[in-house]
Amino acid sequence: MALLILVVIIFIIADISIRIISKRLTEKKQKKEREQILQESLRLDFSSVAKTLKRSEVQNPKAKILCVDDEEVILGSFRKILVLDGYSIDTVETGQEALGLIQKHHYDFVFTDLKMPLMDGVEVTKSVKHLRPDIDVIIITGYASVETAVETMRYGAMDYV
Repeated sequence: MALLILVVIIFIIADISIRIISKRLTEKKQKKEREQILQESLRLDFSSVAKTLKRSEVQNPKAKILCVDDEEVILGSFRKILVLDGYSIDTVETGQEALGLIQKHHYDFVFTDLKMPLMDGVEVTKSVKHLRPDIDVIIITGYASVETAVETMRYGAMDYV
């Protein structure tokens, strides 16, 4: 009887160990694939849609995100963080390009900077919510104020960071 209990315990421990090792190997493989996507993040010619578009797609993404910011450094950070976490991401440097993409592609979220030349985050928010009310818009800014937070929320922004 004791031998049978010992065998069952050993079997359970082996099963749990195999599951943990398998999960870690799968996660490691996914991370490596996502890092490779970032390395290959091609600047494809989407000149008819958006000249500054950079697209990073992962298999079975958690969501498809569009990021709009006039600073390439910020967009690069978005790509690195979000792709490694399992999101497909498109980045552009102008609100006009973002609106062109929204009309032709499906996105779950739009992250937009508040302060940009030509079309600011408030205009992007209004336009996105007019074209596609189902897309959640999140405003990112280093120049936060209560007035702009209230204004963007009034036009349908989901959050203001």
